Amino acid sequence: MAKKIHFDYFVLVALLYAGSNATASMYTSYLLWHGLEMADVFRVRIIYYVTMMTLVLPMGIIADWVGRRILISISCVLCASSKILYAGFDTFQGFVFAELLDALGQACALSICASWYVDRIDHHRKNGAIEGEGRMGRSRFDYAWFIQHFASAAAGGIGGALADHLTIGPWLLASLFFIIGFSFTIFRMKEEYRTPAKFSEVGLQAEILKRARMSLQYALSNKHVLFVALVVFIFMSTVTSASLMWQPLFSKWSQNELEQGLIWVLMSGSLMLGATIGPGLVVGVASERKAVLICCIIVAAGMALTVCLNFPAAFYGFYAYQSARGAFGSIKDQYLHDSIGGQAENAHERRAALAAIETFAYHAGGLVGLLVWGVVAPNASIQAAWLISAAGLLSFVIIAAMSMPRFFKITHKKSGR
Repeated sequence: MAKKIHFDYFVLVALLYAGSNATASMYTSYLLWHGLEMADVFRVRIIYYVTMMTLVLPMGIIADWVGRRILISISCVLCASSKILYAGFDTFQGFVFAELLDALGQACALSICASWYVDRIDHHRKNGAIEGEGRMGRSRFDYAWFIQHFASAAAGGIGGALADHLTIGPWLLASLFFIIGFSFTIFRMKEEYRTPAKFSEVGLQAEILKRARMSLQYALSNKHVLFVALVVFIFMSTVTSASLMWQPLFSKWSQNELEQGLIWVLMSGSLMLGATIGPGLVVGVASERKAVLICCIIVAAGMALTVCLNFPAAFYGFYAYQSARGAFGSIKDQYLHDSIGGQAENAHERRAALAAIETFAYHAGGLVGLLVWGVVAPNASIQAAWLISAAGLLSFVIIAAMSMPRFFKITHKKSGR
């Protein structure tokens, strides 16, 4: 049973991330080809982040209530439609509409897939169908992050190669992945742990507000969930703009879409490497909190080296930064879901909503980064934006390291992996 659950989750993750990243290696370039300025690219992404911030928590609450399968299938339909529209539009207004649709679709899936996976594992363990796997059997987020980065690398590389021959090719490829994901969700997703949703007489809005209050009260009383949300917020406020700026930054060394696709593949390979070594880092420093902060230090150093060095040394700094990003993702996901309650009674009734709080922090940080660097980068330089971001992230690590003994009055157990 465990192998089947792992397989279903990993396939779903691969399809969703392949769909989301088939256009990533040429996303910025695609918008610039259609006459947008770099500031316009930032504005399009700001629309995405604002929409995600608005919707992700309500979607997490609804997923806990009516089921994750429904939300993920809706997500696939919306995201496939968004990619097709992106291929057909060539104006700023058109791209904004497609981005809104994509954000709505992503809000229906982000944080929800992992919650479905963890709760399903926990359900079958309680019923005796899964034995002897320990903590690793419940949440293999290092494997999941490896697979999602592998899928991203493959889809992004193929998308970059397609763009050399057909500009809209990557967008059509992305929509295909989401269509397959929809079929997989319909025929393979099971929710044995879930009881049928009960609709109260007070109505949908009141039910959502009640569940939101319960989730926020739990999150505010859990210092580990708060810590993860805070670190994710700061982290994303510094790296989001860098994720949009690497293509124009490297344009002096990569002259065509195929080369940018290769850079994307190597970048995804670095993320995969980081996801693989993340659990070892946790064990080595005996603390998930320390491991997360070490990842932030490496990210800051890698960003600074990328813009201070010349080719090929700049790429070494860039890929060190990406490796630390990969480790950061797998560690914080494991830490978050352990902190939510593991196999505690009725954990499945709040998991997606609590995970959505972290996703909200993720996009809130990304929005701050876009708002700041959407102004600074065009008027200063990409190099300045990266250096200031690196300095800001490093400053946060110093403050967090000094504050942790007071912030955590109890000791969180280290990862058992």
